[in-house]
Amino acid sequence: MKRLFSLLMSLFIFTLFVALGVIFYFTYEQDKNLAYLKSHNLDGRFVPHKENRKTKMEAVLADGIHSVELDMLFYPQNGGYFEIGHDKKHARGYTFEEYLREMPMSEMKKIWMDVKNVSSKNVDAILSRLEYLDAKYGIKRVALFESKTKESTYHILSDAGYHTSYYLPGYTKEEFRAHAQEIKAQIEAQHVKAISFPSAKYPYVKEYLEPIISQDILYHTWHTFKAKHSDEVYTILEKDYYKDARVKTMLYDYFHVPYITPLFSALIWHFL
Repeated sequence: MKRLFSLLMSLFIFTLFVALGVIFYFTYEQDKNLAYLKSHNLDGRFVPHKENRKTKMEAVLADGIHSVELDMLFYPQNGGYFEIGHDKKHARGYTFEEYLREMPMSEMKKIWMDVKNVSSKNVDAILSRLEYLDAKYGIKRVALFESKTKESTYHILSDAGYHTSYYLPGYTKEEFRAHAQEIKAQIEAQHVKAISFPSAKYPYVKEYLEPIISQDILYHTWHTFKAKHSDEVYTILEKDYYKDARVKTMLYDYFHVPYITPLFSALIWHFL
């Protein structure tokens, strides 16, 4: 029995070392990629994606990155507030203002606000809350406000001076061609400053939308690179969308050390 226990413990410790080795390798590679972004003043054009957990946002800031993308929902109760979370299931009760309190706002480059539930029913309340947050934290300078709403009342936020972006539907190439004029009319009615879409859709935007929309409309995209992969930032430098001056923001996947890692480390030191 002791021999079996010893064998199992050896296997367990070996597995922990392998896991930690992988984590440390990914962290090392990410540090190199982030160092490139910071040294070339690309933080803000490149933004870490879905930093919805407070611990994740804190890790990003600790790494010297001053840009984040956050999913959020708006609620009109109690004067109105934004709750961080992709949907009700994943929201954890933290408000956007709680996050703002921890951000060094004078150093922030960009805060991408992906607001999931904008409508004509709440857009006035949303503007009121944004103005409150701007007066207190100065968010208008760095905020990128994104919504997939098709309602023309979205123009209220655009007209108030916020950088608004319309989240394009996940159309196929043929659907982009078929709906191009419809999208053009919509973004003109909404007075948006930009459109946002996954990087794989960039060729469709260039072919079907760019020729018919205002040259002032900017682009924001995602699914670009994973920061944990070795020298992956260099692959992006060759992408057409990186070279396009209209593409102002590219979201990337920031590697967060699994929460269990401190436990792994504690167990290793305990048994050594």
